[in-house]
Amino acid sequence: MRYPLFLILFLLLLAGCLSHPDNENISEPEKQLDTTTNVFFKDPAESFLVIRYDGDSTKCYDVQSVDYKIVQLAPKGQWSSYVAKQISLTKTCDGQEGQRRSITVELRPIDHPDQLFFTLQHDADELLLEHDHYRTVTYGCCDAEPVHKIYDYDSDLITEGNEKILIGAIPNNTLKFYVGYTPMYEDSTTLGTLHVAFNDQARYDIRVRAEPLPPDLCSQYTPEVILFAPRGRDTLEVFGDEYQLWHLEQIESLDQFRDISIRIRYTCDPLYEIKPVIIPIQNGLPFGKDSTVQDVHLFHMLK
Repeated sequence: MRYPLFLILFLLLLAGCLSHPDNENISEPEKQLDTTTNVFFKDPAESFLVIRYDGDSTKCYDVQSVDYKIVQLAPKGQWSSYVAKQISLTKTCDGQEGQRRSITVELRPIDHPDQLFFTLQHDADELLLEHDHYRTVTYGCCDAEPVHKIYDYDSDLITEGNEKILIGAIPNNTLKFYVGYTPMYEDSTTLGTLHVAFNDQARYDIRVRAEPLPPDLCSQYTPEVILFAPRGRDTLEVFGDEYQLWHLEQIESLDQFRDISIRIRYTCDPLYEIKPVIIPIQNGLPFGKDSTVQDVHLFHMLK
């Protein structure tokens, strides 16, 4: 039987496609997955390692890692599940402290991973997703304190602070506030700045004014910062760096934040008396004042 030439060519082409090496790269999950009822998401991002020589026999390393996980977040107030794809590029060199790292996180809805909802990009050592905000952490070299920054999911900075950031959260309520502290070394009249923020717009800085504390008597690191209820109400629970403010459960606006204070206590030798700095939150404002930059004075004296 004689076959038309076009049919012979078609059969040869089909056989070539079926035996193409690309088909050998299809993973077992791809081969077994019923794509009519399941979702299969795949993209070209790859992990890799590059070893570089910087001319003086020093080896440097560029490492890119790609990771996926499923997270439940409420970026705009509504809970949903997302595919979180994180790409981290880390650069290090032999004999050098610290590293440089850039992190990109892509958030895609779990049912439509082909749709990109949020892209977060920062130069930091860690990027941590939390339900209504995310934070970056950058570790300094030479015993420097880590710097924390908190952002909303539009990548607008809410606040920052060394060592940690406290959260004043309210059970069953979306309202909250954040407290961070940044030491000041360049200004001999200011020990540091306390940052109080309710969102990326309602942000306040309180500068702690004082002469430098004697390094042989006082710690030069970030002081102890806590929240407390000045009236002694037994309605404040602490979970790590988050305070649950039960007595504010029914409030509906920022100006109803009250009966909560921030205390800054500097660590010094008992021979060097330091009075803690108390900053009350009144009507949703530090000291009840709407000025975005305020000063408070620290009093200390030798016994």
